Amino acid sequence: MALSSYSELKSSVANWLNRTDLTDEIADDFIKLTEADFNAKLRIRQMEQQDDVTIDAEQVTVPTGFLAVRSFFILQSSVKYPLEYITPHNLFEIKGGSRTGRPRTYTIESDNEVEKFRFGPAPDTSYTGKLSYYKAIGALSDSNTTNYILSKHPAIYLYGSLYWWNRSTTSTKLVSYVFYSYGKM
Repeated sequence: MALSSYSELKSSVANWLNRTDLTDEIADDFIKLTEADFNAKLRIRQMEQQDDVTIDAEQVTVPTGFLAVRSFFILQSSVKYPLEYITPHNLFEIKGGSRTGRPRTYTIESDNEVEKFRFGPAPDTSYTGKLSYYKAIGALSDSNTTNYILSKHPAIYLYGSLYWWNRSTTSTKLVSYVFYSYGKM
């Protein structure tokens, strides 16, 4: 069976499990858990993204799908000024009142599950930040039927989905094979 689309992946999972009663919702869950693994563990070239970030406030929302920074700098008059990452606690400690200027440091904070960059010092004007980062792999769905991993490495999706099925059952029939195969990817 081909594994080049979302629907083919769901069918293949059901076939491997020899389950005609496997609903789309359950297969979707296994695929989503596999994708969560990818985004937590993988850092591959196809996840790299570059964006301009307007730094005009002390806090700026991170881009959609943001996972981790590769590099971050301010470009001003053709000069690169690197931004140094420091912990939220350290930024709070050195912030020092209402000081403003060209940001030299940043951290990442979360408020009600909205991640934001916080800069120190707070910008005194608008700056253009150049951000290189890892972006989450596009989740499969009925409207997004493929992505890089499914196109180039479909077995990872299949074994990952089978792994999560095995974690949800007491069956040991495929556990050793799937755990070994998925763990090696």
